Amino acid sequence: MKVLKDNLFNRIFRGKRLQEQQRKFIATSLYLEKATGFERAIVNCDSLLKMLSIHKDMWGSGFKDNSIGPDHDGMFRCEDIPSMKPEEVFLGNIYDLWTLPIPEWESQRNALIGENSFLINPGTTVYQIILDQYRGVLLSNLRYMTREKRRWLEAYNNGWLYSV
Repeated sequence: MKVLKDNLFNRIFRGKRLQEQQRKFIATSLYLEKATGFERAIVNCDSLLKMLSIHKDMWGSGFKDNSIGPDHDGMFRCEDIPSMKPEEVFLGNIYDLWTLPIPEWESQRNALIGENSFLINPGTTVYQIILDQYRGVLLSNLRYMTREKRRWLEAYNNGWLYSV
């Protein structure tokens, strides 16, 4: 990987490459701005159905990864994410909770986890545990997808331009 220092020489003799870097800077900044909005929405989400909607919006905005994509045996058992229905999102299989689709978890919204060996407060609802599971999956994948772009942007802001 070649590194270009943002200095007068390179501005004069490497103008085209610097223009490409500036275009990449704008695109990366917009991408990260969208990611920040999605991250905020995920953290503040209080419903599995809203989380499903955020998931679809993320996918439609280009935040795609196999871990949050369709998988007939995984969490998202659908043909494609934009048309995914609540019945096709299977959450659970944690803390001795069964793997169930969203409508089943919605029907157990007020059920408490009760006494357990996982050091979870017995007053916690299973719905909150499942919501936190979905939140964790989306957040970890969103952060993974943006990690390299954040590093590139930091290098750009520090005056070092990477030609990738």
